[in-house]
Amino acid sequence: FTTVSVLETALLIETFDYKDIKTDLQKADEVSNQNESLRQNISLYRDQIDQLLLRMRPFEERIQALNETQQDLSRAIELIVQARIENLALKEELDKKILELQTIKEGLDSSAACIASNTSRLDTSISENAQTATALTEVQQKIQQITNRLEELLQRAQFIEKIILEK
Repeated sequence: FTTVSVLETALLIETFDYKDIKTDLQKADEVSNQNESLRQNISLYRDQIDQLLLRMRPFEERIQALNETQQDLSRAIELIVQARIENLALKEELDKKILELQTIKEGLDSSAACIASNTSRLDTSISENAQTATALTEVQQKIQQITNRLEELLQRAQFIEKIILEK
């Protein structure tokens, strides 16, 4: 090798290195620009996410309120179901009482019929008539009391039935 050829070779190597370095720097600039663009996009996305989170807060509050309302409704439904069960039990008890009262009333009606048929016999004797009149008055008072009580119970039963039907 001659000095010139060594220098030419060294110059060629440096030129290639310079071109490679220049190409690498250009690529680095492009990557840096891309990174900067990505950073800007990330910043923009973060801002958009923050805005979305701010916009979601009222919805979260509404969802919380709806959840509380749903819990209140669930409790109310439980209370309604419990009240219905209790009302059904009361209605069954009232139905039994009404049947008992109807039986008593039938017995009283039968007793009233017997009293009516015996009235003609009571007319024959003044002493028997006085005693029978007193007994009839007492029975009629008891009948009236029972009738009043039956009417009162019937009105209560109708009132409770009305409440049950409304629910």
